[in-house]
Amino acid sequence: MDRLTPKQLGDAGESHTIRILEDRGYEAIKLEVNAPTYDIRASKNGHEFFISVKVARDKQHVRLGSRRSVLGLEKGNFIFAFMPAEKGGEITALHPDQYRLLILPAEMAREEALSIHDPYWDEKNKAKNGFSVMVKGYGSHHKEMWPQWLEYADAWHLLP
Repeated sequence: MDRLTPKQLGDAGESHTIRILEDRGYEAIKLEVNAPTYDIRASKNGHEFFISVKVARDKQHVRLGSRRSVLGLEKGNFIFAFMPAEKGGEITALHPDQYRLLILPAEMAREEALSIHDPYWDEKNKAKNGFSVMVKGYGSHHKEMWPQWLEYADAWHLLP
């Protein structure tokens, strides 16, 4: 099997997210291509929320996207971040043995990610809007935050 392109891997992540939500009794639909910030609208028992899907092929990091997109992460919504299950592993298909799912509250992810991103680029005198916002399981700027983000593994209880 050929390696999935980043777009194919992202599309597979969105389709997989819909399946696992439906398996848990949620209604879920994929939003239009290039919808701002979120990829999926989900609902259950009259509660609607949005999900931004992120898939990291082989690194322990969450690439949240542009700063503008991150600013759109709002309370009551979520990020589903699929991480390789183990260090040195790789996601080639969205099979549960290959990944660990972080279910991150969107507002928390926004605040914490920007608390690292903005000062980092300000210190370098570079435009913080010109770089993708990330939280990493490696690197000195993220070493305290990453273990806290890992506590959101399979945090299904946070969803309405």
